[in-house]
Amino acid sequence: MILNEYGKIVHDCWYDLPNHYPYIRLDAFTVMPDHVHGIIIIDNPLDDNKYHGLSEFVRAFKSFSSRRISELRKGNNTGIWQSRYYDHIIIGHDDLSTIRNYIIKNPDNWEFHDTEIPYIFM
Repeated sequence: MILNEYGKIVHDCWYDLPNHYPYIRLDAFTVMPDHVHGIIIIDNPLDDNKYHGLSEFVRAFKSFSSRRISELRKGNNTGIWQSRYYDHIIIGHDDLSTIRNYIIKNPDNWEFHDTEIPYIFM
């Protein structure tokens, strides 16, 4: 995938998450024309009373990227993200490897007919 300005914002906001949440590690990630795939590894320390869950990271990611995309779209933030997301708890190395490979190879499986696909995340 060749990212346009919206895709680059989404990419940058994803990789900025650990700067806001030091107890996460990011794994495989890809931006597609109408969705994203990513793996977040949560390492909340047991001695810390500030625990964050996946919903907080997704909320922050969507919020950070929506704000920046909205600025480019002159305040229009409609249709950027769905309110929900799909999650899956990865169990074991085989599951991680399968999902990681799916994410990495997903752009190769994308069929499109127009090189000017807008990034509007639904």
